[in-house]
Amino acid sequence: IGEGIRNNSPSDKIAADAYRSIWSQTTRGQRDFQAFGGDFLMAQNVNILRGFFSAFFRVDLPIWGGFLAGWPGLPGNIHHETWDRRLLFALNLFTKMSNEVRLAMMTYAVKHTATFGPNLLLRSLTPPFLFGSGPLDYEWVPPSTT
Repeated sequence: IGEGIRNNSPSDKIAADAYRSIWSQTTRGQRDFQAFGGDFLMAQNVNILRGFFSAFFRVDLPIWGGFLAGWPGLPGNIHHETWDRRLLFALNLFTKMSNEVRLAMMTYAVKHTATFGPNLLLRSLTPPFLFGSGPLDYEWVPPSTT
């Protein structure tokens, strides 16, 4: 990134390099999972929110704390940085939810998948050979001069 700035590279190339250095395919999987959770919460009424957070805080502290940390290297993040760890977290949380919250989450997951496609949520919870590991890293290509 610094080299691109020093060499007066086009700003969209510098932006692509910055994006690639910050958002690896691994961190994008974690971000997709967290974004689904945030979108789910924003769509819920107060009773579902209470039920969700009641379940969330019954998960062991290092695990829910790691989810909130949400970035490689932060305490507890090892519980969420791979697809299998996120799946274990999701199943653990799901078992602690009331049936009302479970139904709301499953309904929202179907709506989310219908809106954003099947790969966004599923690839954050499954091995890469099933749904891929997300979009390929963006490579900057100079605009055509014709």
